[in-house]
Amino acid sequence: MFYLYLLSTGVGAASFLSPCIIPMITVYLSTITGLSIEKLQGNINPKKLRKEILISTFFFVLAFTIIFSLAGRVAAQAGAFLQGYMSIFNILGGLFIILFSLNLLGIFKFHIKMPFSHQEMGEKAKTKYKYLTAFLIGIFFAIACSHCIAPTLYSLLIYAGTVGSANVGMIMMLFFSIGLAIPYFIVAIGYNKALKSIKNISKYIKPVQKVMGILMLGLGILILSGRFTLIVELFYKFIPFNIPLGM
Repeated sequence: MFYLYLLSTGVGAASFLSPCIIPMITVYLSTITGLSIEKLQGNINPKKLRKEILISTFFFVLAFTIIFSLAGRVAAQAGAFLQGYMSIFNILGGLFIILFSLNLLGIFKFHIKMPFSHQEMGEKAKTKYKYLTAFLIGIFFAIACSHCIAPTLYSLLIYAGTVGSANVGMIMMLFFSIGLAIPYFIVAIGYNKALKSIKNISKYIKPVQKVMGILMLGLGILILSGRFTLIVELFYKFIPFNIPLGM
């Protein structure tokens, strides 16, 4: 199980490189602080602001962790219920992931519209209840903005449906959330540098998107053919230790 959870963490961290997550960082920081980007960059008390951003990030992360972990449990329970139809589940899940991978590669284009723009979200969320706002934004992110990380998130949820254990499915998504949370905390700690680096990082989004598309395509094919366990077997070969984490 350790290798599966390690893989989930890596998938979560990779999700942060999604083409629509990086551009949202400036909106995210502005929203949870209630300050404009100009005021964030020119803040006269960076230590105090960094503390506020870190606390707000904790509540943001806590919210999407709860939602994703519960989703993992539900997916695993649904998979256990449909155990007799697992081959069909693998085919549908594999095709679904392949569809998202083709979207990332630009071969097949589709776009899921949000009910309002990121900018409007920032304006609506600027209240004095910063930590509650951050928690609610985390819930909104997990439910309404999950399409931003759809290829990785849905791929893992689909696989969670095949593990046959509600607890394993939930823990998988917990580790996925931890992986996704790490970059957010790094941004919170170095928010000044993050704001300055976003433009430079954005230049590499398209190549990263292509790489993720290829990886998702391979993952979809493995799930479609019922050979997803090959990835876990590779971990056994390249990682020379094992930490037993219970079922």
